[in-house]
Amino acid sequence: MQDSNGNLSALNAFMQQKFKSAAIYNGSDLKQVYLSRPNVQMVQSVLSQEQWNYLFPFANQIYDYQSFLMAVAKFPAFCLEGDANLCKRELSTFFAQTTHECGMEESWQAIPTWRQGFYYITEKACTPQTGAPICDYKSDGQSAIWWPPRSGVQYFGRGPFQLSWNYNYGQFSTAEFGDQNVLLANPDLVGKDGYTAFSSAMWFYMTPQAPKPSMHEIATKLYVPSAYDVSQGLGSVFGATTMVINGGLECTTPDGQENGNSQLRSSYY
Repeated sequence: MQDSNGNLSALNAFMQQKFKSAAIYNGSDLKQVYLSRPNVQMVQSVLSQEQWNYLFPFANQIYDYQSFLMAVAKFPAFCLEGDANLCKRELSTFFAQTTHECGMEESWQAIPTWRQGFYYITEKACTPQTGAPICDYKSDGQSAIWWPPRSGVQYFGRGPFQLSWNYNYGQFSTAEFGDQNVLLANPDLVGKDGYTAFSSAMWFYMTPQAPKPSMHEIATKLYVPSAYDVSQGLGSVFGATTMVINGGLECTTPDGQENGNSQLRSSYY
């Protein structure tokens, strides 16, 4: 493969960086060694337990600081693409987006909404789990062949990024358990403990899904927008991470105005 100028080495380096950024730590000793991982130590240098408690006073008990650090260790490139300032930018991106996804978002509270993150484990419309058709996110076509949905379970939003749809559960299950069938058969496992919940969010944040770059690539400025991307207002800026998550609904409005949900995400950032 070569780039548009016939530069093979540059393209290879670019692809190698993409693979490196999405790599996961598969060691069976993760729970024993996570605090010694370089990216975890970087996170601890800019985000202490006390700061965590301040930022997330309404957090559900499963969303604890240590579980977050363990999930960080699972994805070695998170907060390790640059210096402490770049790590802060990455954390701010991750927290702003997850606060909109699973935060309380109650403006009447004395504590501002940007500090109400990590409140919900499951999607609001599906809490408690009622089996409502609105919560039955099962794809058809080729994705249903690759990641076949099971009867009797639902793939609604769970975890900090509200992991949804059978194809996302299947792909994350492969990354986390080495077997897509684990979560396709039991998607509730994503919300049973803090580490798995945070790991699902990290996977969604770190993994590019073509043709979109990963949120990690955008936050760390590894994403290089094409000329067309630039013409559409996309670049290595926070708004582009919203495009990755929910662009079809929040980034394209009939009147050309910014969507209210998109505005909330940006205000938290």
